[in-house]
Amino acid sequence: MANVSTAKVMITAEKVGPELEAYIEASADSDYNILDTDPDGYTVEKQGDTWTFTGLASGQWNYGNNLEGYFSQTDEQSAPVFAAGWIEDEARALADALKERDGVIRFVVADSEEGMGWVETSTAVCQVEHNGRLSCEKVSAGRQDYTTANVMAAYGCTLREAAHLMLEEDADEFFEEWEDEYRGRDPSPEDFDEWAGVC
Repeated sequence: MANVSTAKVMITAEKVGPELEAYIEASADSDYNILDTDPDGYTVEKQGDTWTFTGLASGQWNYGNNLEGYFSQTDEQSAPVFAAGWIEDEARALADALKERDGVIRFVVADSEEGMGWVETSTAVCQVEHNGRLSCEKVSAGRQDYTTANVMAAYGCTLREAAHLMLEEDADEFFEEWEDEYRGRDPSPEDFDEWAGVC
């Protein structure tokens, strides 16, 4: 089984919001999804033809592999259709909507994987090209070391939020111990790295 990365994802869909939402929901049965659909799930803001989805996702080694798996063009198809054959109906509906409405899907992603020790930010744009084929181009801003400060910067979050992303339930233990020992002094990202054994 692949290492699982934790991604914070913002997806902006122009002219294809309903079809993208159906595709997101259909991907929920996979271990590696477009967005988590659990009770906390994702949020959707709708402004006319533009829908913005925001939430967390589980990447297969990294979220870029999810983009490739869900949003790449199948080689054997001449008509635009996404490669995700296990959710073929939703994949076809989204590809058709992108082509018919000249739609665009934009991704802004913060991704990290503790086991391999990296944090990455990236963007991607998915659309139908002039030749009629689907395109999903990812651009990475580069990888950094997996430290609390880098997670905070990439995810745009507080120390407490970063600690929960990095350690989930164990994060509360850190803050309880810190409060007991250093009452009155706020912890730094470096304090958390040392406590958690982050490189």
